[in-house]
Amino acid sequence: MIQMGHDNTNTRQRMSGIQNPNTVIIPIGHTVPSLFLLQQFYQLNKPDEIRIIFVHIVQPRTTNFSLDMCMPVESSIVTTNIPMDKQQLADKRRLCLIYVHHARIHGFKAKSVIYVDSHPESALVQATKQFGGDLLLLWAPEHLSHCDRVGRDLYKYMIKHSSIPVTILPTTWQNLFPF
Repeated sequence: MIQMGHDNTNTRQRMSGIQNPNTVIIPIGHTVPSLFLLQQFYQLNKPDEIRIIFVHIVQPRTTNFSLDMCMPVESSIVTTNIPMDKQQLADKRRLCLIYVHHARIHGFKAKSVIYVDSHPESALVQATKQFGGDLLLLWAPEHLSHCDRVGRDLYKYMIKHSSIPVTILPTTWQNLFPF
């Protein structure tokens, strides 16, 4: 278990006295986390003690057909409409439903959120604040796809700037979670 910049004793004391479940924020994508690793997470934790929020972050892109390449779309104003392919959004929803269904089969309270943001790091920080996250579950960079630049950047940013404890998976499964 790797945790950076947090006092685990204080966190454990605070969590042991709470009747509400602890909230675990798990960013998801097409490559990670695997349902197998989540299966082990489910077996090691009690469903009534944990609420899971799956966060899928989509970076908007526009295709320049004349150059046959995708370019990021930077929204200059928060309320600017960002073009989004309906089929791509439907695929993201299906992916989120798979993870939520898998968690619910194991008895966990789970929901998923899709953020469309050109800055995935800020979207994940916003999700941890919005849902009152107690733990952020990230995947070790060596287990990310070589194509998953967003996942690698997200990992680097959250290790340095997360306001909640971070657990990196996969790791040894003993004493994995602080609650």
